[in-house]
Order: sequence, then C-alpha cells, then structure tokens
Amino acid sequence: MAVKQRGNWAAKGLSAMMALVLASGLAVGAVAAQPLVKSDLGEGGSVAYAATKGSWQYNRAKHAWWYLFDNGTYPTSGSLRIGGSSYFFDRNGWMQTGWIKSGGRWYYCDSSGAMATGWRKVGKTWYYLHPTYGSMVTGWQRVGDTWYCFDSSGAMKTGWLKSGAQWYYLNPSGAMAIGWKEISGEWYYFLPESGVMATNRYIGSYWVNSDGVWEVTKIDARELLDLVNQARARIGAAPLQWSDSLTDTALIRARESSTPGNFSHTRPNGSSCFTAYPGGLTEAGENLAAGPTSAAKVHNGWMRSAGHRKNVLSPEYNVMGAACVNVDDAYHYYWTESFGYDPSA
Repeated sequence: MAVKQRGNWAAKGLSAMMALVLASGLAVGAVAAQPLVKSDLGEGGSVAYAATKGSWQYNRAKHAWWYLFDNGTYPTSGSLRIGGSSYFFDRNGWMQTGWIKSGGRWYYCDSSGAMATGWRKVGKTWYYLHPTYGSMVTGWQRVGDTWYCFDSSGAMKTGWLKSGAQWYYLNPSGAMAIGWKEISGEWYYFLPESGVMATNRYIGSYWVNSDGVWEVTKIDARELLDLVNQARARIGAAPLQWSDSLTDTALIRARESSTPGNFSHTRPNGSSCFTAYPGGLTEAGENLAAGPTSAAKVHNGWMRSAGHRKNVLSPEYNVMGAACVNVDDAYHYYWTESFGYDPSA
C-alpha cells in the first residue's frame, strides 16, 4: 500500500482541491479509517497509515470513488479498513469493485466497494470468502460443522467428486454427504468421519458393493440371524452369533452361485464350497436359495426343506453369516447362509 497526494493540487492548497472536486460532483463524509496492517489480511502488501481519518470523495466524470485522508493524502495499490469494512484501491487511488487479486489471493468487493466475507453468489456460482481475511477459498473447507469443496477458480462444487482414490458426494447445497444417501435411485453410504464413499463392506447389516451401491434393495440379509435364532429358541437350541468372516464367505458363495451354471455347493473351480470358509472352524454348513425377495421368504422356504432346516437348527453350530446378491436374471436374488462352529466364539 502506498500513500500519495492526488495530482498536483497539493501546492495550491486543500481549498483549491475541494473546489475542483466539488465542481465534479463530490460527495463528502468524514469517516474514521483504520488502515489494515499485514496481519489483518494474513498477506503482504498492506501498511499502516499515519492518518486514520478522512472522507469519501466521488468523481462524477469517472463515476469512481476515492478516499481522502485529513492530511491531504489518499491510499493507492492496497486495502484500507474504513468504518468496519475493508476496501481496495488501485494504483491511481480509485476504489475497486468485483474480483480483485492482491498478494497472490483473490477477493471480492461488492458494488459499495466493501470487501465480502463468507458466502457470496456471483452470477450463478457460489464462492466462500474467508470470514476474517476475505480471501477466496479453494479446495476443501469446513464451514460450521459441514465440509464443502471449491475448485481452483473458487467455485463451489456439487455432485460426485473423486479426490485421490476416494469418491465423495456433494449435495446441491454443496454440503458433503455423510451417512446413507439416495442418488439416481441407488443407495450409497458415506463414512460420517470422512465423507468417503464406502465400498465392499457391510454397513450394519447392509452390503455396499465395489461401486458403493447397496446391493440388495429393501432386503436385510442380517435379518436372517434373528429368524434363525427365533427358530432355534422354539426347540431350545442355543442362539448363533453373527460372524463377519462367515458373512464374507456367504457373499463370495452368493456371487458364485449367481453365475450361470454354478448354483451348486461346488464352487466354479470344481472345489467344495467349504474351501471358501475361514480357518479355525470345526464344523461348517451351507444353505443356498435363488428367487425369494425377502429374508422372511427365504427363511420360510429353508424351514420347509429337511436338509436346510437341519442346518438352521443344528446344535453343532455357534456362528453364522449370511448374504444376498441382486443380479439381472430371472431369479434376481441369490441367498447364502454359512454356518460354523468357532471354538473361539
């Protein structure tokens, strides 16, 4: 920031200048000005002024405002805090509006010249300007309790966003999605602690696949644990515990059994289904089904089959997992229950 006297009027005295500017349509108002120092904006280029009082001046011919200090100087090439707002001035001392680049950063000043802070819509695009410094934000920014992302031009992003190897979703408001989110008819889950889209894992009892999509629409495979334990309770058998490792096995087997010609307890490579089971089990069993559209329906079907019912009720098991996959064929839903006895459970 520099301090100058305007033109060559200083030698003629302030009264001559006042007459000249008033003839051009001067608007004068005394305002206390508190100049910005470097630490105020967090950037270089601003200096403190000795003079802290002055008045706004308007030049009708140029349709431009400038600021006159009481000592006859005026600010140029920098910013100045006046009446609680920050203003930028060009090298000739005229007040600037719109986008301004200063110290390597961008700022926005509205039509009054006051530097904007916080959210600002310019045209059809939203920007976020640092609430203290006014500098335009790029990249990830937390506003309150919500994360937003801004591109290199400062424009707020919406929709799908890939950052590194991870996917995120930004709502129409720009807010990063967390938790369950329905997008174009599919359900996705975004980790609450990071916003990253979950893939290839269970969220509670719901499976999301490699594309992040909840794979079994309106079906809860883990509901089978409750149905199995209810059936076991009726005959006095001990309840089974849910096993994440057997659920991984059940998912593998559900996918394998859904492929053409492989609805069998033999795996596509010709080996036994039990080669997909985790180590450490002393007993193991498997139920398969294709077609039922709910956990209750597939459970009832298994309970009407002697071999499947035996697995459900067997006292030789203490853990189980279950999974269902949805594929585009005549059956749509392929179910697997994987049972075992885990001595460590």
